[in-house]
Amino acid sequence: MAFTVGFLDGNSGYNEENRAREVARYAHLSYHMHTIGKKEFWDVLPKVMYALDEPSGDASAVAMYFLAAKASRYVKVVLSGEGADELFGGYNIYREPLALQKVAWIPEKIRRAVSRQAKKLPDRRGKSFLIRAGQRVEERFIGNAHIFTDEERRELLKNPTDTPSCQEFLRKTYEEAAGLSDPEKMQNIDLKYWLAGDILQKTDRMSMAHSLEVRVPFLDRDVFEAVRTLPPEAKFAHVLDNAQPMLLNDASEGKSWREHGVKKSQIMKRNARTHEGSEAIWEYQKEIIEQNIKKGNIIDDM
Repeated sequence: MAFTVGFLDGNSGYNEENRAREVARYAHLSYHMHTIGKKEFWDVLPKVMYALDEPSGDASAVAMYFLAAKASRYVKVVLSGEGADELFGGYNIYREPLALQKVAWIPEKIRRAVSRQAKKLPDRRGKSFLIRAGQRVEERFIGNAHIFTDEERRELLKNPTDTPSCQEFLRKTYEEAAGLSDPEKMQNIDLKYWLAGDILQKTDRMSMAHSLEVRVPFLDRDVFEAVRTLPPEAKFAHVLDNAQPMLLNDASEGKSWREHGVKKSQIMKRNARTHEGSEAIWEYQKEIIEQNIKKGNIIDDM
């Protein structure tokens, strides 16, 4: 069995229903879906907060609550993918160092000066990029769980506090990861703080609210040790995330491509940045595209 949730209202970009259904079909699993409406999202919030037992800024806890409720009607134990994004670089923020390489040729002193001045600009498109382009990863990335800046925290708190800044708190962790690439340093921060302090706690509490046990195979010790030996380009899941629909379509003899009249240009556009993560995967994808053009599964419009 496979379980997932989607959203009736709001941005469809947060829905993974189509991908979940394709994976379930490919793995020959029965598929169970719950679509969350706007009203029931807000109605269940008190129950979610009660189960969390402490304040949380992670709204995905609500989706996890509904998902656990759905699965608990059929089974008592499930497998989940927690840890995969942190291990394989699935979060989009891990791509930031690649984006910042575009300005890496500019001397660091100039980039840092521009960064300081950009902070004074009114909020507008491009401001964040200018600020972050002049910062080292140790300064700009403090993990996925960051909500308030130190300045905002000082403004919000009624009483002064001598709590160290996030950068000061994470300094030792960054020093221990000095030999890693910037994306790997970011993964290391999230593995130690975001995963342990938010993801796993949220999953455990939402599932236990429905007497459901969740197992996390990606965090198996042997899996973790194996992933540590992979080169950086093999870890970045966004490459495989974009490639997944292509692999599923190829495995199903291009069924979805034929049904929707998919063109080569559409596939090329979707996978335009794959080569940045892995040249080997990109070359393999191009072979799949050409093979399916010959089979008549993809329209060659280029």
